[in-house]
Amino acid sequence: RQLSYSNHMNARLRSDAGISIIVPVYNEQENVVASYEEITGVVSKMARPYEIIFIDDGSRDETLPRLRKVADVDPN
Repeated sequence: RQLSYSNHMNARLRSDAGISIIVPVYNEQENVVASYEEITGVVSKMARPYEIIFIDDGSRDETLPRLRKVADVDPN
């Protein structure tokens, strides 16, 4: 089967695509840094760009300040 140019380009784009990981959090101050470290430990071994998006759903603990510290040092 022969691929058309557009199908070939779409297949190439999919294989080079980055990874987006979305993590919802709510009052996760005890887990959020460990979760970040575990996720980055896995995805950093892949030969693809990645982003990790934490969604804080109104935490009332120290989740958001801890995420801000992670964001300050994370190169991605």
